This record gives sequence, C-alpha cells and structure tokens, in this order.
Amino acid sequence: MAIPMPYVYNTNNVSRASLDKIKPIEDDVLQSKTDFSDLAEDENVNPLGIGQTKDFATILDQQLQSGYQNAARLGLL
Repeated sequence: MAIPMPYVYNTNNVSRASLDKIKPIEDDVLQSKTDFSDLAEDENVNPLGIGQTKDFATILDQQLQSGYQNAARLGLL
C-alpha cells in the first residue's frame, strides 16, 4: 500500500492565478445558518465538580494507544 505524500506549498513558485483577486462567497452564510441553540443546552455539561480532575496518565495512555493502532492499521509502524 502506497503512503500518500503530504502536500507541500512551494513559496518560491508564483503563478498568475495565485495573484488574482479572491472571488466573494455567492450565498449569504448568515441566511442559511442552522440554529443549534436548542441542542447545546444539554450536551455541554461538565461532569466534573470544582477541583476535580481526570487521571491524566490514563487519558494520555489511551490517546497514545489509539495513535499506535491507527498507525499500525495504516502500515506506518
């Protein structure tokens, strides 16, 4: 499986297209905006009380294990 190469922007290469004016967005973003205010009330609740913390070492270990599993799945290890 081939590993995709990341895109690298070459700042030494300038074309006429990159110097054109940016076209404005055609539709008004505020008119088509979806109202999520009703959903946000119950979802954004912090279960921890004042002065309480989670176990940082366990959370970090879980994130590292997830990263290793993703890298192994992609064949990067």
